[in-house]
Amino acid sequence: MIEVKGVCKIFPGAKKNALNEVDFTLEDGAVHVVLGENGAGKSTLMHILAGFIQASSGTVSCNGGNKKKLTSLSARRLNIGMVSQRPSFCAGFKVWEDAFLGCGGFFYSASRARKMFAAHIDESGLTVPLDAFTEELSDGERHKAAVLRLLLRGSRRLVFDEPSAVLNEQESALFASLLKRLAVRGYAIALITHKIEEALDLASRITVMREGRVVESRNVLDWSRKELLQAMFPNPAVLSAIDGEASFASVAGGEAGEPEAPKMEVENLCSFKKNAPLRGVSFKAYPGRTLGIFGLKADGLEALETAVCGFGIAGGAAVDFHGKITIENREITDCFSFRRNGGAFLASGGRRAQDYEIAGCARNLSIYDNLIVHKFASKKETRFFYNFWTASPQTVAFASAIKEKAKIKALLRSPLGTLSGGMIQRLMLERELEGASSVLVVSQALWGLDIKQRGVLIKKIHAAAARGLCVILFSTNEEELTPVCDRILRLKSGFLLERR
Repeated sequence: MIEVKGVCKIFPGAKKNALNEVDFTLEDGAVHVVLGENGAGKSTLMHILAGFIQASSGTVSCNGGNKKKLTSLSARRLNIGMVSQRPSFCAGFKVWEDAFLGCGGFFYSASRARKMFAAHIDESGLTVPLDAFTEELSDGERHKAAVLRLLLRGSRRLVFDEPSAVLNEQESALFASLLKRLAVRGYAIALITHKIEEALDLASRITVMREGRVVESRNVLDWSRKELLQAMFPNPAVLSAIDGEASFASVAGGEAGEPEAPKMEVENLCSFKKNAPLRGVSFKAYPGRTLGIFGLKADGLEALETAVCGFGIAGGAAVDFHGKITIENREITDCFSFRRNGGAFLASGGRRAQDYEIAGCARNLSIYDNLIVHKFASKKETRFFYNFWTASPQTVAFASAIKEKAKIKALLRSPLGTLSGGMIQRLMLERELEGASSVLVVSQALWGLDIKQRGVLIKKIHAAAARGLCVILFSTNEEELTPVCDRILRLKSGFLLERR
């Protein structure tokens, strides 16, 4: 059993503690689910439990042995392992090779190691391409590979940070079945999720967090869905908005009227590279409409979304695209022309770490720098004037207004990485809406958002379309697009097909 007592965490530059006197218990043979809205402190607590970050105060004990600070090495010795929102892998290694990196102590032949990993795949039911290189994996495959890596290394105390967010319905069912089997076999499992139904199905115990504190912790049989929502969102107005979330679908599917001239046109877009297949993709996106495109990375989804925004990058490698992309009849040749012509791009705050630069946000820079980067790029002044420009009252007011709209309480000079994935997504959405005048492209829009913020994001997307913007949503999950989009297309093996 692992017991956390009185843990506090203070990040430099933050206005308030990320965690305040938190108590948490993880028992063997049980699934302990942690719920809470974005920024409640869930991920911070789990990272302390796994030794990835150290608590500012408080203790962590395993079977009665107190440790004031738990490091990743000491956590591993206690058989604690974690799959974070963005699992890390070593590029250039195959999936099974990466799983054995750093194991030490024993010599494995390549054939034996591969067979051991394959056996874990068969036992768990989580299928991943065994001989694929780690950089070729989709987000869902990366999470499954990370789970298998923990099981292979003998971790019996497992911490998961929203794993089902990137899994499809079938994969989520298999993962849930695996967690139940592991709990029966005596594994201790801590799980963060935003899906209340998933929590009620899997949990032995549910803890609700809010603003860095534990609000309440009970056995699962003592919770109802309504009680969980009330604990997470005590404001009655928020609860009524959540109850009405289903009505969003009717907003997206209303009468569209006669289409105007398209804002964006994609004509015969092709790329025949293995990691980015696109075969004659063509579509038109109209002002005031929301177009959804879903598919898998292997079908070319990431390649299409980056091509549309002028990045020309997919799977970490440059891709040679053929075809034509225009915004209001002006051709898009790179990301700069995309921005100049009123384009904006929002990628989910939960995307992999190496994708943050592509998404136009850098976790190691301050919130302030992330908010003003595109505004400065549009200026004609040289970098010599950068310090003068960033210190001007107008620039500070611009960044502060965006932060207030996103309801972020952290200081402007705080590193962006101190925010949760959902908070980063809210912040970047407000920044992109501020600069968008023609096209808004959103990737994995609802990834990692709690039920409250999901509703807020959907409303903002509808409002952007109502202002005349053309909104294009990319997702690996069709159900995510249904309540938001007027029209949904499917990308399959590089071909774009009409869905509805």
